Amino acid sequence: MMVARYFSTLTHISRDARLFLLTSALYGFAIFGGIYTTLLNLYLLRLGYQADFAGMVNGTGQIVLGLSAVPIGLLGRYWGSKRLLVAGLAAITLGFGLIPLAEFSPFPLEAWIIVTHMIGQLGVGLYFVNSGPFIMRITTPRERNHVYALNTALWPLAGFAGSLVGGFLPGFFAGQLGLELSQAAPYRYPLIIAAILMLPAVIILLQIRNTGDVAEELPASGREMSGAAGLIITILGLVVLLRVAGEGVVRTFLNIYLDNSLQISTANIGVLLAFGQLLAVP
Repeated sequence: MMVARYFSTLTHISRDARLFLLTSALYGFAIFGGIYTTLLNLYLLRLGYQADFAGMVNGTGQIVLGLSAVPIGLLGRYWGSKRLLVAGLAAITLGFGLIPLAEFSPFPLEAWIIVTHMIGQLGVGLYFVNSGPFIMRITTPRERNHVYALNTALWPLAGFAGSLVGGFLPGFFAGQLGLELSQAAPYRYPLIIAAILMLPAVIILLQIRNTGDVAEELPASGREMSGAAGLIITILGLVVLLRVAGEGVVRTFLNIYLDNSLQISTANIGVLLAFGQLLAVP
């Protein structure tokens, strides 16, 4: 009975919530855990860089993401979550779309890659920080928890598909263009495709109509943070910090290790990362 009620709720999720979940699926497939996560470092290696430069690129991006989170949260209160989500997806499209064009840039290659990656990560921050408040605004209390759960599950699920597809794309382009997988070009085109896939996400997000604030009155005693609540937030913040730090190291260097040290093919790297994403589905 409980399972039937749960699936009944899922079938009645609002149009706006379904549209937002579709943007999350595109984001996971193309960027977060998907094609881009699988291939970016391998592209940098094919450009002749080593793990230290890949670490610098990823590290500076994470710094931008971390430092921008609080200001982005404050901006969301004044400009609205939807505007910032659209801006975030646009920045993701721009930043991650420009990275694989580095070879054609008139600027120094390293500077181009780092700066454009920072733009993309700023977009990730805009999207990530405002996703939660936006779901609050477009869902009813009955469907809200289910939409949050689906949104959390969609990223690794879509990342599974994106990693799997991303692992095979360089081989496909190499075969079509008569190139070797030791060259950068077979990795460039999948990265461009991944960035272009975010354009439909922007269009879909713009179709969401219901962005009114949900009126939820708190009792007077709940309007200010208690000491216990502050302690809980601090502990959770520490846990998240440790988790993200460990995950960041693995996300940054695992595919480099598999490619450089173990000489595993790009297709098999995609398969390994894909099933790792699948195991992360809550």
